[in-house]
Amino acid sequence: MNSGVISSILSFPPAWLRWDSHSLIYYDTYRALQELKPEFGDFIKMKDVFKYDGAYGPDRLWMKGGRATSESYYNPETGQGGALKQIYRQYRDAKERAMQNLPWENDFTWMSHFIVDALSPSHHFGRRVRPIKKYRDWEDPYYFANRPSSLKNRHMIFEATINFWQVFGKRQKPKFDRLEEIKSREVEAFIGAMAVKIKALGLYEEFLKNGFDRALWHRINKELIPKIEYALAVVWWSLFLEIKDGRALINNEN
Repeated sequence: MNSGVISSILSFPPAWLRWDSHSLIYYDTYRALQELKPEFGDFIKMKDVFKYDGAYGPDRLWMKGGRATSESYYNPETGQGGALKQIYRQYRDAKERAMQNLPWENDFTWMSHFIVDALSPSHHFGRRVRPIKKYRDWEDPYYFANRPSSLKNRHMIFEATINFWQVFGKRQKPKFDRLEEIKSREVEAFIGAMAVKIKALGLYEEFLKNGFDRALWHRINKELIPKIEYALAVVWWSLFLEIKDGRALINNEN
């Protein structure tokens, strides 16, 4: 989803300035999850989620070269891409640090960022290649980092247009009746399976063929974003339960 340059500029506090796709998805998911599970609001605050994304997240401008491009991608057809491993790693680290009463909000937010990336249709294309530079190890046929304004840069046009409609259109607000519960070892498989379902929608292919119109936005608003928000809520809630149970076990042992 659209982050990077735009989020580095617009994703500083306060919360009402959070206009990038990631932040809008976090915000809507957080409110819906808190409505279903009020105790989640005591687990982590929205300001802490915002704090470590955008200008302080994986896509921040000064992060380039600090991590591999492939970490933001997952190709469901080939299984290539490092996004799933990043999600698991950040989930594991957040859990371990929280149980030790160490700062863990950064791991939580980066995990969330990679979940949105892994489930974004424009991040489902490409393949791993020998790095041109230290970090450019992924070839995306529709993304040109050196020509961000080019009409051939379909990746950025797709994400920027979604972000436009999120801000100026009517977003469908999520409402969860129930949530699956998963364990840390199941996170990669859960997100991977959701990525397969999203790839099957063919939203990016429709955009590449016909361009972006209101009908495509309606599909994205009703079919894509709710799936991302549900997956995000499942992982958030499952992490909450694992940390809660882990802390209780430690307290009982002491």
